[in-house]
Amino acid sequence: MYGEYSDWWVSPCTADYYGGGICKAPCGTDQCASNPCQNGATCEASPYDASSYQCKLNCPSNCYGQQCEVCVPTSSVCVAGCPPGFTQSVPGSCFSVLTGNFQTADASCTSSGGRIATINDAAEDYQIRSWLTAIGQSHAMIGYGDPSSVGTFQWADGSASTYVRCSGLSTGYCCLIPSIASSASGDWELGSCATDYGAAVCRTPCFDPCTPDPCQNGATCEPASYDTTTFQCKLNCPSNCYGKQCDVCVAAASVCETCPAGFTQVVPGSCYSALSGDFQTTDTDCGNNGGRIATINDAAEDYQIRSE
Repeated sequence: MYGEYSDWWVSPCTADYYGGGICKAPCGTDQCASNPCQNGATCEASPYDASSYQCKLNCPSNCYGQQCEVCVPTSSVCVAGCPPGFTQSVPGSCFSVLTGNFQTADASCTSSGGRIATINDAAEDYQIRSWLTAIGQSHAMIGYGDPSSVGTFQWADGSASTYVRCSGLSTGYCCLIPSIASSASGDWELGSCATDYGAAVCRTPCFDPCTPDPCQNGATCEPASYDTTTFQCKLNCPSNCYGKQCDVCVAAASVCETCPAGFTQVVPGSCYSALSGDFQTTDTDCGNNGGRIATINDAAEDYQIRSE
């Protein structure tokens, strides 16, 4: 219709010809150009905000924050995971979204061993906002406010944290944290503590299979070597005791001083070995060592044999 070298047209600047004009803009800014990530993390464009970045890729499991800039001792990371329904959004702490107003959500959280969440610094703030975005939650109540309507604003757990991002607090009001996707600034919002906004952040310690202590007879509880979500009581369990809780003991005189070659004293007073063959040949071979294919008498013996 128009030639490659068509002349330009002149028209009034106030007229709208053919749907508008051509806009020219500079290239977008590379948010990773300054290498903002720390502790070996890799910078990527934020999936929630094209003008920002994230440092989740290759961030060590004990580090967090938008720049992967805050690290806790590796021993603080939840080895046994979190209670059911909770996520380790900040290393060493577990989080879940509960429903209810401030008082009811906090009561529910307390029954799970936590409190409606305290946020201690900008790195935790970022982690929680990122987590809320990932689970599709636009905002959630947190533990700072005046739920008793007495004009005193504090964290629910009594924390001395001075990190607060909501202003203009009024009697009976509490703070809500927005997700990254719903607020570019990240400033916290205000809402009535008595209102159920559909989400409140509950924060609990790591799941600890040794709380309360299940071990007996002086044994020390540890996460099980075969499954860190459960426990074992082998450490310091007396040699004449056994069972998952070190809960069954025999007379000390019953403990074997030694076992036949190739056998192990798995249960105090009895020696065990794994032999090959079908039932008949195994029982015959066991008989040649003075035994029989094993009888298991109770749950404690069952545990000992299975755990060994």
